Amino acid sequence: MITSRPRWLPALLLIAAASAASLAPGAFLLEREALGQGEVWRLWTGHLVHHTAWHFVFDVGVAVFLLLLVQRPWAWLVLPPIVGGAVLVARPDLVSYAGLSGVLHGLTVLAGVSLFRQGQGFERFAAGALLAGVLTKALYEGIAGVSVFTGGFDMGAETIYLAHLAGVVGALGMLGVERFAKRYRRSGRANSSPGTSTKPSIARERADSSPPATREPSRSNTSTLCESGSTSQTSLTPSPR
Repeated sequence: MITSRPRWLPALLLIAAASAASLAPGAFLLEREALGQGEVWRLWTGHLVHHTAWHFVFDVGVAVFLLLLVQRPWAWLVLPPIVGGAVLVARPDLVSYAGLSGVLHGLTVLAGVSLFRQGQGFERFAAGALLAGVLTKALYEGIAGVSVFTGGFDMGAETIYLAHLAGVVGALGMLGVERFAKRYRRSGRANSSPGTSTKPSIARERADSSPPATREPSRSNTSTLCESGSTSQTSLTPSPR
Protein backbone atom coordinates (compact mmCIF):
# COMPACT_ATOMS: atom_id res chain seq x y z
CA MET A 1 0.00 0.00 0.00
CA ILE A 2 1.42 3.40 -0.97
CA THR A 3 1.59 5.84 1.92
CA SER A 4 1.32 9.61 1.67
CA ARG A 5 3.74 10.21 4.52
CA PRO A 6 7.00 8.36 5.31
CA ARG A 7 7.18 6.04 8.27
CA TRP A 8 10.65 6.33 9.70
CA LEU A 9 10.31 3.91 12.60
CA PRO A 10 10.52 0.68 10.54
CA ALA A 11 13.48 2.12 8.61
CA LEU A 12 15.31 3.01 11.80
CA LEU A 13 14.62 -0.43 13.25
CA LEU A 14 15.97 -2.05 10.08
CA ILE A 15 19.17 0.00 10.19
CA ALA A 16 19.70 -0.88 13.86
CA ALA A 17 19.01 -4.58 13.33
CA ALA A 18 21.26 -4.81 10.27
CA SER A 19 24.06 -2.99 12.11
CA ALA A 20 23.85 -5.35 15.10
CA ALA A 21 23.72 -8.46 12.92
CA SER A 22 26.67 -7.31 10.82
CA LEU A 23 28.79 -6.53 13.88
CA ALA A 24 28.07 -9.92 15.49
CA PRO A 25 27.29 -12.28 12.58
CA GLY A 26 27.85 -15.51 14.47
CA ALA A 27 24.38 -15.57 16.03
CA PHE A 28 22.52 -14.29 12.93
CA LEU A 29 24.25 -15.65 9.81
CA LEU A 30 22.24 -18.15 7.75
CA GLU A 31 24.40 -21.27 8.17
CA ARG A 32 23.42 -24.64 6.80
CA GLU A 33 24.76 -26.56 9.79
CA ALA A 34 23.06 -24.32 12.36
CA LEU A 35 19.79 -24.48 10.45
CA GLY A 36 19.99 -28.28 10.52
CA GLN A 37 20.28 -28.08 14.31
CA GLY A 38 16.94 -26.28 14.56
CA GLU A 39 18.03 -22.62 14.54
CA VAL A 40 15.29 -21.68 12.09
CA TRP A 41 15.38 -17.96 12.99
CA ARG A 42 18.50 -17.69 10.81
CA LEU A 43 16.21 -17.88 7.75
CA TRP A 44 15.19 -14.32 8.70
CA THR A 45 18.22 -12.90 10.52
CA GLY A 46 20.76 -14.14 7.98
CA HIS A 47 19.62 -11.51 5.49
CA LEU A 48 20.53 -8.75 7.95
CA VAL A 49 24.20 -9.76 7.99
CA HIS A 50 26.54 -7.89 5.60
CA HIS A 51 30.21 -8.64 5.09
CA THR A 52 31.59 -5.24 4.06
CA ALA A 53 30.66 -1.58 4.33
CA TRP A 54 29.76 -1.42 0.63
CA HIS A 55 27.54 -4.46 1.03
CA PHE A 56 25.77 -2.79 3.96
CA VAL A 57 25.35 0.57 2.20
CA PHE A 58 23.88 -0.90 -0.97
CA ASP A 59 21.43 -3.30 0.67
CA VAL A 60 20.27 -1.23 3.63
CA GLY A 61 20.04 1.95 1.54
CA VAL A 62 17.68 0.32 -0.97
CA ALA A 63 15.75 -1.37 1.84
CA VAL A 64 15.12 1.95 3.60
CA PHE A 65 13.92 3.50 0.35
CA LEU A 66 11.47 0.64 -0.24
CA LEU A 67 10.24 0.81 3.35
CA LEU A 68 9.43 4.49 2.97
CA LEU A 69 7.79 3.94 -0.40
CA VAL A 70 5.66 0.85 0.19
CA GLN A 71 4.25 -0.51 3.43
CA ARG A 72 4.02 -4.30 3.18
CA PRO A 73 5.02 -5.71 6.57
CA TRP A 74 3.96 -9.25 5.64
CA ALA A 75 6.48 -9.27 2.80
CA TRP A 76 9.35 -8.99 5.29
CA LEU A 77 8.05 -12.13 6.99
CA VAL A 78 7.47 -14.22 3.85
CA LEU A 79 10.28 -13.33 1.45
CA PRO A 80 13.37 -14.02 3.63
CA PRO A 81 12.69 -17.74 4.22
CA ILE A 82 11.70 -18.18 0.56
CA VAL A 83 14.97 -16.67 -0.66
CA GLY A 84 17.16 -18.35 1.94
CA GLY A 85 15.53 -21.75 1.50
CA ALA A 86 15.76 -21.58 -2.30
CA VAL A 87 19.45 -20.70 -2.19
CA LEU A 88 20.36 -23.51 0.21
CA VAL A 89 18.39 -26.07 -1.77
CA ALA A 90 19.73 -25.00 -5.20
CA ARG A 91 23.32 -24.61 -3.97
CA PRO A 92 24.16 -27.55 -1.70
CA ASP A 93 27.82 -26.47 -1.76
CA LEU A 94 27.06 -23.25 0.12
CA VAL A 95 27.96 -23.24 3.80
CA SER A 96 26.33 -19.90 4.64
CA TYR A 97 24.41 -17.03 3.10
CA ALA A 98 24.06 -13.35 3.99
CA GLY A 99 22.64 -10.14 2.53
CA LEU A 100 19.34 -8.50 1.64
CA SER A 101 19.72 -8.38 -2.14
CA GLY A 102 17.40 -11.32 -2.86
CA VAL A 103 14.69 -9.96 -0.58
CA LEU A 104 15.09 -6.50 -2.11
CA HIS A 105 14.45 -7.83 -5.62
CA GLY A 106 11.15 -9.23 -4.40
CA LEU A 107 10.23 -6.01 -2.60
CA THR A 108 10.99 -4.05 -5.77
CA VAL A 109 8.49 -6.19 -7.67
CA LEU A 110 5.85 -5.55 -5.00
CA ALA A 111 6.58 -1.81 -5.09
CA GLY A 112 6.32 -1.71 -8.88
CA VAL A 113 2.99 -3.53 -8.86
CA SER A 114 1.58 -1.19 -6.19
CA LEU A 115 2.69 1.88 -8.14
CA PHE A 116 1.24 0.50 -11.36
CA ARG A 117 -2.13 -0.21 -9.76
CA GLN A 118 -2.50 3.15 -8.03
CA GLY A 119 -0.67 5.46 -10.43
CA GLN A 120 -1.79 7.19 -13.61
CA GLY A 121 -0.02 8.38 -16.72
CA PHE A 122 3.71 8.71 -16.18
CA GLU A 123 3.55 6.94 -12.81
CA ARG A 124 2.17 3.80 -14.43
CA PHE A 125 4.80 4.03 -17.18
CA ALA A 126 7.57 4.35 -14.59
CA ALA A 127 6.16 1.41 -12.63
CA GLY A 128 6.06 -0.72 -15.76
CA ALA A 129 9.65 0.19 -16.57
CA LEU A 130 10.70 -0.67 -13.01
CA LEU A 131 9.06 -4.09 -13.23
CA ALA A 132 10.59 -4.81 -16.62
CA GLY A 133 13.99 -3.69 -15.37
CA VAL A 134 14.05 -5.84 -12.23
CA LEU A 135 12.82 -8.91 -14.13
CA THR A 136 15.42 -8.44 -16.87
CA LYS A 137 18.18 -7.84 -14.32
CA ALA A 138 17.37 -10.98 -12.35
CA LEU A 139 17.25 -13.14 -15.49
CA TYR A 140 20.44 -11.66 -16.97
CA GLU A 141 22.44 -12.05 -13.76
CA GLY A 142 21.19 -15.60 -13.30
CA ILE A 143 22.19 -16.59 -16.85
CA ALA A 144 25.39 -14.57 -17.32
CA GLY A 145 26.61 -14.75 -13.73
CA VAL A 146 27.61 -11.07 -13.79
CA SER A 147 26.33 -8.34 -11.50
CA VAL A 148 24.70 -5.35 -13.18
CA PHE A 149 25.36 -2.72 -10.48
CA THR A 150 27.80 -4.06 -7.88
CA GLY A 151 30.37 -5.89 -10.01
CA GLY A 152 33.18 -3.45 -9.20
CA PHE A 153 32.60 -3.35 -5.43
CA ASP A 154 33.90 -5.62 -2.70
CA MET A 155 30.97 -7.49 -1.20
CA GLY A 156 33.14 -9.73 0.95
CA ALA A 157 31.72 -12.97 -0.46
CA GLU A 158 30.36 -14.56 -3.62
CA THR A 159 27.24 -12.90 -4.98
CA ILE A 160 24.49 -15.51 -5.26
CA TYR A 161 22.51 -14.37 -8.28
CA LEU A 162 20.02 -17.15 -7.78
CA ALA A 163 18.81 -15.28 -4.69
CA HIS A 164 17.76 -12.34 -6.86
CA LEU A 165 15.68 -14.59 -9.09
CA ALA A 166 14.22 -16.35 -6.05
CA GLY A 167 13.12 -13.00 -4.64
CA VAL A 168 11.35 -12.07 -7.88
CA VAL A 169 9.61 -15.44 -8.16
CA GLY A 170 8.63 -15.33 -4.49
CA ALA A 171 7.08 -11.89 -4.88
CA LEU A 172 5.10 -12.98 -7.95
CA GLY A 173 3.86 -15.99 -6.02
CA MET A 174 2.77 -13.77 -3.13
CA LEU A 175 0.84 -11.53 -5.51
CA GLY A 176 -0.88 -14.58 -6.97
CA VAL A 177 -1.89 -15.83 -3.52
CA GLU A 178 -3.11 -12.34 -2.59
CA ARG A 179 -5.24 -12.13 -5.74
CA PHE A 180 -6.72 -15.59 -5.13
CA ALA A 181 -7.56 -14.69 -1.51
CA LYS A 182 -9.38 -11.53 -2.60
CA ARG A 183 -11.46 -13.44 -5.14
CA TYR A 184 -12.27 -16.10 -2.56
CA ARG A 185 -13.45 -13.50 -0.05
CA ARG A 186 -15.59 -11.79 -2.69
CA SER A 187 -17.23 -15.06 -3.71
CA GLY A 188 -17.86 -15.87 -0.05
CA ARG A 189 -19.61 -12.56 0.51
CA ALA A 190 -21.70 -13.04 -2.63
CA ASN A 191 -22.83 -16.49 -1.50
CA SER A 192 -23.62 -15.38 2.05
CA SER A 193 -25.70 -12.35 1.01
CA PRO A 194 -29.48 -12.95 0.57
CA GLY A 195 -30.35 -13.44 -3.08
CA THR A 196 -33.06 -11.46 -4.78
CA SER A 197 -33.65 -13.91 -7.61
CA THR A 198 -35.60 -16.35 -5.40
CA LYS A 199 -38.26 -13.85 -4.32
CA PRO A 200 -40.46 -14.11 -7.45
CA SER A 201 -40.49 -17.90 -7.29
CA ILE A 202 -41.41 -17.85 -3.61
CA ALA A 203 -44.23 -15.41 -4.26
CA ARG A 204 -45.44 -17.58 -7.13
CA GLU A 205 -45.43 -20.71 -4.93
CA ARG A 206 -47.45 -18.91 -2.27
CA ALA A 207 -49.97 -17.79 -4.86
CA ASP A 208 -50.30 -21.33 -6.22
CA SER A 209 -50.75 -22.86 -2.77
CA SER A 210 -53.46 -20.41 -1.61
CA PRO A 211 -57.08 -21.79 -1.84
CA PRO A 212 -59.25 -20.38 -4.61
CA ALA A 213 -61.53 -17.58 -3.51
CA THR A 214 -65.29 -18.31 -3.57
CA ARG A 215 -67.27 -15.91 -5.68
CA GLU A 216 -70.07 -14.22 -3.82
CA PRO A 217 -73.07 -13.02 -5.70
CA SER A 218 -73.17 -9.36 -6.33
CA ARG A 219 -75.67 -7.08 -4.64
CA SER A 220 -77.50 -6.43 -7.87
CA ASN A 221 -78.11 -10.13 -8.46
CA THR A 222 -79.35 -10.60 -4.89
CA SER A 223 -81.80 -7.76 -5.13
CA THR A 224 -83.11 -9.10 -8.41
CA LEU A 225 -83.76 -12.50 -6.92
CA CYS A 226 -85.57 -11.01 -3.92
CA GLU A 227 -87.77 -8.83 -6.09
CA SER A 228 -88.68 -11.68 -8.36
CA GLY A 229 -89.59 -13.85 -5.39
CA SER A 230 -91.79 -11.23 -3.80
CA THR A 231 -93.55 -10.69 -7.10
CA SER A 232 -94.43 -14.35 -7.35
CA GLN A 233 -95.71 -14.37 -3.77
CA THR A 234 -98.09 -11.42 -4.33
CA SER A 235 -99.50 -13.01 -7.41
CA LEU A 236 -100.41 -16.23 -5.49
CA THR A 237 -101.98 -14.62 -2.41
CA PRO A 238 -105.67 -13.81 -2.79
CA SER A 239 -106.69 -10.32 -2.00
CA PRO A 240 -109.19 -9.87 0.82
CA ARG A 241 -112.62 -8.77 0.02
